[in-house]
Amino acid sequence: MFKRFLFVFFAFSLVLTACANGASKAKTYKIGAVNYLAGLEPAYEGLKAGLGELGYEEGKNTVYIYHGITEPTPVELEAEIKALLDENVNMLFTMGTLPAQVAKQVVAGTSIPVIFAPLIDPVGEGVVDSISRPGGNVTGVQNANRAAKALEWLIKIAPETKTVCVFYNSHDEVSLTALHPLPETAAQLGVALTPIEVQTPEEAMRAVPTLPEDASILIVPTPTLANMDSVKKLALERRIPIGAYDQGPANVLFSFSVDWYLQGKQASRLAAQVLKGVKPADLPVETAESYLTINLKQANEIGFEFSDEILTQAHTILR
Repeated sequence: MFKRFLFVFFAFSLVLTACANGASKAKTYKIGAVNYLAGLEPAYEGLKAGLGELGYEEGKNTVYIYHGITEPTPVELEAEIKALLDENVNMLFTMGTLPAQVAKQVVAGTSIPVIFAPLIDPVGEGVVDSISRPGGNVTGVQNANRAAKALEWLIKIAPETKTVCVFYNSHDEVSLTALHPLPETAAQLGVALTPIEVQTPEEAMRAVPTLPEDASILIVPTPTLANMDSVKKLALERRIPIGAYDQGPANVLFSFSVDWYLQGKQASRLAAQVLKGVKPADLPVETAESYLTINLKQANEIGFEFSDEILTQAHTILR
């Protein structure tokens, strides 16, 4: 009997020891983040919050490595991504088009997955093979190109508009992607579209005083023209209606945009599946929702009035 007791005790001790060792060796995940625009950082915070809710807690079983904003050039982004890989990350999270494109190239031939958010046209920009079957190591949450819908909102909000001016950079893929559907939409709406090619915000500043009185402005996402606040303020000083697509509502009358934080949380659900072993190639790209935000405070400052119909359709009103 005593020998049987010793055997049971010894076996039980081995089980406890094994369990303790297993607990002490619980897997810790490393996630490296890459970004080239300060305005996209809420997506990173959303990713962390979403993964935390799903059990991947920062400082407990998950480590995030984010070195801040990287210069928006392929060379700088490649160096940053390789530095993250040298730190043995389990996954990359990219914010914006160029980081996703570079990450796809760098991780080719490895098993390191990449989750992106945001990205306007992942297929057209060569990041995934298709929306339903991304292929390779990459998947994520797209914005889709809703610039045409933003133009529709502009005309509803400022129906007296005869000419819509769009500042863009022909050397910027994101800018060209956003611009692509606008000529057809403008023709359908019965307004003239005037794309204005500029390389710097200073060039855009010089163009604003030359715009006709019946013009409105639609600002589309253009990483190379990221700092357009001075342009927006000047337009409002001239009482030119101005809206923003996929940008924040500061210094404009309205924005039609994805909520970057919520998009990051949406991406966290894909990231959690990948961390559990699902291949990115088998996870369809998801699409984030876009929301209309009215900047009523800005409108009041210049004496612009929104119709009740528009106000009731807004997701958010800044007063």
